[in-house]
Amino acid sequence: MTQTAPHNWYLRHKFTAATEMKFRADHVWTTSWGGQTAALADMIYCAAAGGDNLNIPAGTYDIYFNDITGQFMFVAVN
Repeated sequence: MTQTAPHNWYLRHKFTAATEMKFRADHVWTTSWGGQTAALADMIYCAAAGGDNLNIPAGTYDIYFNDITGQFMFVAVN
């Protein structure tokens, strides 16, 4: 992911099949976020530190993540 502002990250990614994933820091699993804990709006969610994998349907998404709040958003790209 690319840092767009302090603690805010972005990536456009194509998942060719349904998959599981979670966010991690520094290419290691010491710090990770997953497991949708609460919907904050229609498309904004909050991940828990050390949470379970997220289930992601196949598709291309703009993915946004904040490593302080755990908030994330997947926006489908048409």
